[in-house]
Amino acid sequence: DNDEEGAIATADAVVGIGHAVPDFMLICMDGQEHKLSDFRGTKVMLCFYRFAYCPYCAYAISQIAGNYKKLAWATKLKIVLVFRTNHSFLKQGLFNDDALIPRLVDRDCYPFIALADATGDVGRTYQVESKGLGGSIADSVPNVPMLFGLYGVCNLISTTMMRELYNFPSTPLMLPSELLIDENGVLIDVLRAEKASETMNVGRISRFLLMGEAEKRASRVRNTEFPNKRGFDFSKANRRATQ
Repeated sequence: DNDEEGAIATADAVVGIGHAVPDFMLICMDGQEHKLSDFRGTKVMLCFYRFAYCPYCAYAISQIAGNYKKLAWATKLKIVLVFRTNHSFLKQGLFNDDALIPRLVDRDCYPFIALADATGDVGRTYQVESKGLGGSIADSVPNVPMLFGLYGVCNLISTTMMRELYNFPSTPLMLPSELLIDENGVLIDVLRAEKASETMNVGRISRFLLMGEAEKRASRVRNTEFPNKRGFDFSKANRRATQ
């Protein structure tokens, strides 16, 4: 059942800093359709994550929730999460007792809209990158003790997670990305992970929220010239949080 939802996206769309982002339509956990263009007039952080039961994704979402007031204090901000899964698994990943996200974030006040990209078409349009199996395992293994500490040894893996991975086997290879889009639908910055365990760069997102028009133009040039690394290691961030 991994192909039950489609997406509207422009086949020859250009996704680049300084360009208007391509529109798409995806389904949320309740089966309602949402277009990216619905949020014009508001700054948008568009996040691409792997499957709904992904432990690294749950940690990243807890960062979003923890920093939401800080990120949005100066301006309206719409956070849109896109998962490579269907709306059924998405709903379970957000609200089931065996899910990872609700263990780190209050399920009664999620500060985002979560959408299901079951076919992966939108992720491909937005050039979400993947890593080979060997590289993904090499990135993940050193952080297994950290994940056990967050979720518990017995709670990290569930039957629902295994079913989701069975239906969407390529999702563990995806690398998270955050795209920062201004009120006019223009892409200002892209934060792409080089490995799955990297966390988001909150400082860079905060600067985006505070930008005026002149600063946005300068940022487009700067972000085009330099690599758009997403941030820093999950393990370092976690150690810093516990100190």
